[in-house]
Amino acid sequence: MLGLIVAAGIPALAKASGHDHGAPSAATKAAATQAAQPQSDGEIKKVDKEVGKITIKHGRLANLDMAPMTMVFKVKDPTMLEQVKVGDKVKFTAEKLSGALTVTALQSATIAGQSKVAETMPAVDTKAVAQLQSDGEIKKVDKEAGKITVKHGPLANLDMPAMTMVFKVKDAVMLEQVKTGDKVKFTAEKINGAFTITALQASM
Repeated sequence: MLGLIVAAGIPALAKASGHDHGAPSAATKAAATQAAQPQSDGEIKKVDKEVGKITIKHGRLANLDMAPMTMVFKVKDPTMLEQVKVGDKVKFTAEKLSGALTVTALQSATIAGQSKVAETMPAVDTKAVAQLQSDGEIKKVDKEAGKITVKHGPLANLDMPAMTMVFKVKDAVMLEQVKTGDKVKFTAEKINGAFTITALQASM
């Protein structure tokens, strides 16, 4: 009888000890959360290598529910500070780590071949890249559907005349950066059969 009681208690003890192999681990959940963090656009205002911090003028940080502003961030990896300089346009991911707002991913977003990627590919025709851009005016932003309506000039790369049409966006973050009436420069491509905006910025 004593043996039966002990045997019956083993599953309960295993569950209480956290040996539930069907549940996702904390590390798996953390990795999934980090992968879901969106990128934001910004401009470098100051790089302080001595204290490991960077000042960025940025747009809305959707994952942190923060409005556009200029603020100081810590960096997760000090080597990030070697990759950028004051005035650089960047795309970055910011998270709150141990109570501090921290940049966890950072890359140059400068157009016309000046990004880090373009620097490693000197054969890129920067004039051709610039020609892919078109001028337009935002007519509607549909965040729920992930689409944007743009009144645009001719799209040379798609051989399309000037018109007003609805596009998908490659990155939903783009919909947070513009509003109805904004003048923009954008790049549109046909991806999986759908006309999709792959780059978008306010027109100066």
